[in-house]
Amino acid sequence: MGDFGGPVAHGLAQELDTARGVLEALATALCSDPLVFERHGAALQEFDRLGQVIGEVAGVLRHAGPVDGALAGVRLDAVKARLHAAI
Repeated sequence: MGDFGGPVAHGLAQELDTARGVLEALATALCSDPLVFERHGAALQEFDRLGQVIGEVAGVLRHAGPVDGALAGVRLDAVKARLHAAI
């Protein structure tokens, strides 16, 4: 497998970090409403899961060097499996 990284990948990682921050702020705002949290608590947990996935992808994009090394750093097993399947 080839190398990964570079300025475009780093720029994409920064965009993902920004999106993750917005997602987390939105989740915090929604969770602070007790009625919304009571009615949609399980669905609101998906914001956290998505934030974790976005963080993992951003980490892969930031990695410089062999793709295998980037994938080794992925902590979420489901994300790691999907990335391995894609390559």
